[in-house]
Amino acid sequence: MEDISERSSLDPQQRLTLAHFARREAALKAKIVALLTFGIPALFFGPIVLTSMYWAIALLWGFYLHWEWMFFGSVVILVPMLFWTEWHSGGSFYTDAVISSFDAPPMLPLGLTDIDRLVRFMRNPRAETIGLVELFLWGPRQVLEAATQFRRQRLLAAVNRPHAAHVLDILKAVDHANVEELLESESDARTFPALAYLISFDWIGVSKDGKRVWVSSDSRNILNR
Repeated sequence: MEDISERSSLDPQQRLTLAHFARREAALKAKIVALLTFGIPALFFGPIVLTSMYWAIALLWGFYLHWEWMFFGSVVILVPMLFWTEWHSGGSFYTDAVISSFDAPPMLPLGLTDIDRLVRFMRNPRAETIGLVELFLWGPRQVLEAATQFRRQRLLAAVNRPHAAHVLDILKAVDHANVEELLESESDARTFPALAYLISFDWIGVSKDGKRVWVSSDSRNILNR
């Protein structure tokens, strides 16, 4: 946690940096709220569409089924499946489905539109329903993203912000810095969490091998305002 005496000893530039930190954290909280606000109602889009389709088909065949019970069943079955699909695909369901559709062997058309469509669906149902499923996945995608952002926020809650501002000042003075040298020179257990905080909130960039860090040009512009 932050030490009050440490905060009071900060210079004006570091106080301004902390204000920028607070604004970006507030933006993350607002993003989480927005994702949940739109994502949770969108979870029911798929069940509503499928329930309405099955209910209408049942009426055409002379059966009356309670729409509410069908909807409840659709929610219980479909929503967990959508969450699993989104989690399993890592958010790339649409891309994977499009690529897999090109792997299917060509089909010789029979000349009958309805039959050709049915055969295509039976051979590759994922490709034929990709657009609809992608719409169904939008709600779970927002909720999972909100959960990821909330988990990140909780993990970084204990980071010492004044020390993160101090590390950011060090990095602003150079083009880039070696992570190991920075940790050794600071010799402080707070430095690694501070770097994680700065990277997580996009204040600094990091090389693919994780050995170098730097302050991005956008961050420099924001901090110099």
